[in-house]
Amino acid sequence: MRTSILSFLLIPLVAALPSQATPRDLTEAELLEKRNTNEGVYLSNCWFYSLGDWASEMEYYSNARSGSQHGELPNDTTTLSSTSRVTWEGVQRCGYYSSSGVTFCSQIASNAASLVTGQYAGPGWNNAHGFDCYKDNGRVLFRTSSGNFNQNEECYSIYYCFSQA
Repeated sequence: MRTSILSFLLIPLVAALPSQATPRDLTEAELLEKRNTNEGVYLSNCWFYSLGDWASEMEYYSNARSGSQHGELPNDTTTLSSTSRVTWEGVQRCGYYSSSGVTFCSQIASNAASLVTGQYAGPGWNNAHGFDCYKDNGRVLFRTSSGNFNQNEECYSIYYCFSQA
């Protein structure tokens, strides 16, 4: 009798639970909606040992507010320039994340290079909402290391942008 009562109670509960959607089942808008308020984008300059040159990237972290971002690899990356550093200040910069279909843009103030670390430097935005961008101190954001030294990369955070959502 006890088993039939449990079955009677559990079957409607399980049936009422929402089905789990996989990322490939979601539209771009639904993927953006599922992002959380901890997300952030780091505007970084990276040294590529294989190129012997700098590149500029936008590094996406899903947990930027709650994580320290001292060595953690980003959840996604978009490269703005693969052979030199871009000027972040005084221009709009946009990067497209091909894995999610999201475009992120920043508009760092022309005088932002002279700001104190942590000061507001300008707005950012993606397909869903706005971000506030702040001056960083050029710290090492992350390093990649492999058996082949020439495949390594070292990225330095110039500005960081946190979601306003």
